[in-house]
Amino acid sequence: MTLRPPRLAFLLAVLTLANAVNYMDRSLIFVLGEPIKRDLGLSDVELGLLHGLAFALVFSFLGLPLSRIADRGRQRLVIIGSIALWSVMTTLGGFAQSFAQLAAMRVGVAAGEAGLHPASHSLISRLFPDERRGRALAIFSIGIPAGLAAGSVLGGWIADQWGWRWAFLVMGPVSLILLPLAYLALPASKAPVETRTASLIDAMWTMWRIPEFRWVWLGYAVATAFGYGSGTFFVPFYMREHGLSALEAGGLYGIINGVIGVIGILAGGWLFDIGGRRGRGHALTPTILALIASGLLAPLGWMMPTLVPSVVLVTTALLLYIFVSVPTIAITQAVAPPEMRATASALIGLSGGLVGAITGPLAVGALSDLFGGGMAAGALPQALALVALVQLVAAALYWRARFHLRSAPAADARSVAAPT
Repeated sequence: MTLRPPRLAFLLAVLTLANAVNYMDRSLIFVLGEPIKRDLGLSDVELGLLHGLAFALVFSFLGLPLSRIADRGRQRLVIIGSIALWSVMTTLGGFAQSFAQLAAMRVGVAAGEAGLHPASHSLISRLFPDERRGRALAIFSIGIPAGLAAGSVLGGWIADQWGWRWAFLVMGPVSLILLPLAYLALPASKAPVETRTASLIDAMWTMWRIPEFRWVWLGYAVATAFGYGSGTFFVPFYMREHGLSALEAGGLYGIINGVIGVIGILAGGWLFDIGGRRGRGHALTPTILALIASGLLAPLGWMMPTLVPSVVLVTTALLLYIFVSVPTIAITQAVAPPEMRATASALIGLSGGLVGAITGPLAVGALSDLFGGGMAAGALPQALALVALVQLVAAALYWRARFHLRSAPAADARSVAAPT
């Protein structure tokens, strides 16, 4: 199906807005953690479960069956249903009276948001040509830092004025505004694939047997371990090692995350498209170089004894790391059979959102404890510096994917829809 440029632009704008609202609602639990903890009498363990496990498990695994629905040409159904569900569940969070009720809300939000990325990635990859796909995916991904920034500012302001419950009650229904826009923007027709498609297990196995996908999946899991580990301990690091207050360290992280998020996503998509003009094998070259540079700069930044050089080096390393996200999605969509693109996106989400999100913070915390833990001088910098080196491993894994990409067949040639 071919859409005219104005319709394509409208579609991409709506998807990007949905992605921003997605992350805006998702971020509320992080922004409002302390007042929620005091009001409901939660422990740090319960707060940690709400932040991570309650969301990550449902989000990562439910994305797979939803991706199969999207791969059967039901992208509009999945996206509209996702928006409606996460909006309702976010709103219900304002009525929570206990940990169990708030956890149920988080599970519901995760269930709603699990379908947006796989269905959107599949739709963008189907409608945008190869030479523009990287930039289109980058524009869609800008919704992530934009939504996180909006959620932090608006959620904090509303909570400060009227209490944390009103942040959920006000920001949850905002998503419903997207429903008529999504209905108008998203094409209703099915993707041009067979009526009967492979089962979820067959689709997962088919994707895993594609060597370039397999190496990218492994590389992304390793790279995101650095990203999640650094993100989790950024504020504690600058408080312990450089004497910043919680407000100063948190503000620094928010500004850096917002700025480098936009720059890194756009640059990653642009460089991917430029490299791809020389052939798909070259499309990953900027990503590999960025991982190597980040893996070398980050340890220097974490070990730097003075504040400004440390911030400059760590910020540069994180910016280079963010280059990885859009090329990873774009390559995944390029090598996946058309009827498995949403499934491929969900599998990549499982790689970073579950494997990287669990192993990265755990590795940093375990190493920090091993080196002295707590407030022991040098323990956390050493742990962060060691984990940062995994990006060199990730670069090697992406290099293997690049090697296979040079001789990979077109995705259409891999179409393996189940026979009728």
